[in-house]
Amino acid sequence: MSRALEPAPQIFECTLRDGSYAVDFAFTAEYTATVVKALAELGFPYIEVGHGVGIGAHTRGIEAAATDLEYARATAANAGDQLWGMFAIPGMADVDEVEAVLAEGAGFMRVGLDPDRFDEGLRFIEKVNWGSTKVFVNFMKSHALNPDEMAARVRMLEDAGVDGAYLVDSSGGMLPSEIRDRADAMRSASDFLLGFHGHDNLGLATAHALSVADCGFDIIDATLQGLGRSAGNTSSERFIGLMTRLGWQHDYDLISVLKAGQELVRPEIPQAGYSGLDTLSGVYFFHTSFLPQLVEVGERFGVDPHLLMQGHYEMRQDSPDITLDQAAQALGGHEREISELHTAERYFGVPETGSP
Repeated sequence: MSRALEPAPQIFECTLRDGSYAVDFAFTAEYTATVVKALAELGFPYIEVGHGVGIGAHTRGIEAAATDLEYARATAANAGDQLWGMFAIPGMADVDEVEAVLAEGAGFMRVGLDPDRFDEGLRFIEKVNWGSTKVFVNFMKSHALNPDEMAARVRMLEDAGVDGAYLVDSSGGMLPSEIRDRADAMRSASDFLLGFHGHDNLGLATAHALSVADCGFDIIDATLQGLGRSAGNTSSERFIGLMTRLGWQHDYDLISVLKAGQELVRPEIPQAGYSGLDTLSGVYFFHTSFLPQLVEVGERFGVDPHLLMQGHYEMRQDSPDITLDQAAQALGGHEREISELHTAERYFGVPETGSP
């Protein structure tokens, strides 16, 4: 690692946003306030909160324990001088909803853009009155963009006045060379602020974080206990531990961070281990937000969901728009009526605890 004596990248702490997936969005405003206060005292410069799916999700049928504004107000009262913000996907969030959160004092906003909706996302960003709020763009499903495309989009965002861009391993399935090629291309394209958001479906999130940091990335997303959607994210504790071991300059107290994860977050983790479907999602770039649909289709057609995911991936090489239903039929499945889904608990488990 060549940057041993340089300042380490900043950690963007997203336990309360991405981690909320793992508890079925059950973090309350009160729990949010407690964790935000702890994260601020630990010195994390960016603290992301709110519904895991993003602003507006709770009004569109994806319930959470609090509203966007309740999360925002609980955070604003406890974040001190640290920047806090939320996540927004154009179409899930509308401009008025984003501006309502900004009015509560958000210091940053992350806007998630799918590869095929980039221009639409830029138009959304142009409509929002950001004031002095920092705007970061997540290149969701970055595996679908080649290095040259990533570099071109970084330059477009810089020209548009956005503050930073993110390489995002949404399915946790990118290989080290795939991460490095994209990170090098993005860094070579500009001195723009760059960040990385990794998922751990193949156990590579922390290694990828070290790799992009060595490329000169400025921000690494991480969560206490690695809590996050599917197989989780880069662990804040482990990444800080590795920075310490490597001699990178940082201001975190590793022991205090470890204790915070142990005392505040570990009791919230609903189950040990991970579903085999989580790992397979990394192998086949299957976004885990669609796992419930995969399991439902598998049960409805009598096709093992592991085989359905594999078959769907293989069929997509020739037919990119093939649906899960069509893939199940092609695999020999026959549709039947089901009164209830019996396989969900088997594959995903049931959270045993919520938030205090």
